[in-house]
Amino acid sequence: MVLNKKGIIFSLLAIGLAGLFVLLFATGYQQRLDDQNDVIRARITSLDQGVDSFYDYAAEAQTIAGTAALDALYQEINQSGTFLTSDNFESNFTRCLNSSDGCENDLNLSVLLTNYSAIIATSLHADVQFSVNDVCLTQETFWDLVVRTNISISLTDTYAAWDTSRDITTTISTVGTYDPAYVAISASYGGAEDRRVFPTSIAPNSSRWNISTFMDFYKGRQYQASQNGSCLSDRYEGSWTSSFQGCNLESVVDADEHPRLKDPANQSITHMDWQVLTRDMHACHDPVTNPDDFRVSISDADDSLVLWNKDTIRYGLYPDHLDFSSPTYNAPGCP
Repeated sequence: MVLNKKGIIFSLLAIGLAGLFVLLFATGYQQRLDDQNDVIRARITSLDQGVDSFYDYAAEAQTIAGTAALDALYQEINQSGTFLTSDNFESNFTRCLNSSDGCENDLNLSVLLTNYSAIIATSLHADVQFSVNDVCLTQETFWDLVVRTNISISLTDTYAAWDTSRDITTTISTVGTYDPAYVAISASYGGAEDRRVFPTSIAPNSSRWNISTFMDFYKGRQYQASQNGSCLSDRYEGSWTSSFQGCNLESVVDADEHPRLKDPANQSITHMDWQVLTRDMHACHDPVTNPDDFRVSISDADDSLVLWNKDTIRYGLYPDHLDFSSPTYNAPGCP
């Protein structure tokens, strides 16, 4: 009887201990799984945020690098005194955007993204690799250059690897950038003029064009939209016809500042690019067939320059001394 009681006691004790051990091990094992899953989920979230952060930075870096690339190409033209190879602006821009190879651009996209990738790699303890796959360049408005790139990124750590790519579109303002047309044309004459692009506040075809506003436009070296002008991107190639629609610009310059413009071989580019204040460049144009914005032309009758706007208000301008103080209305020689 005593032995039976002891057996029962030991049996119950064994069963109880076994149940306790099962419960303990089962509970502990399940808890460790939850902890590990939480760690993995937190890690995935961190790496995902790292990818988003990289692309947010890439968009900002692309704007900075694009502006620096325009300046680098301008300096290249400044030093050589020649325009870029025709139809080669986009490839040269891509070269300066992505690297400093042949470009004085320390703020290129490769440098900026490499530095930021190193920060992500250090903070996340992961290997980070990226590549800029495509660059597409368009000028859709007068004052903006649109840059579209495809950038890939690869993040690798102990748990997994992320490989993704996104299209990045940024807009680079051309306001305040240098106009390459002026520096290349004047470089052959022992100097270069640094002229920046700033828009006029007077709208095209505005009745506000008069002798006073024209002088402000001329002296302020301002720019306006014009169907007979050329896009800023085309000017890097020395092209006076636009490859894109809706971005044509024109300005006014005194030909005495740019003697090369007096060369008859260059007469064809002057009206396409800017209205040159010199008596041997333009014949009168009919404002009926050419009504947009203002025009500067030569009066055959008295060799004066003639300015008109869409309302055919005309002023006689005398280029020898650029005296605009006494305009002559309805100057002879123009319709």
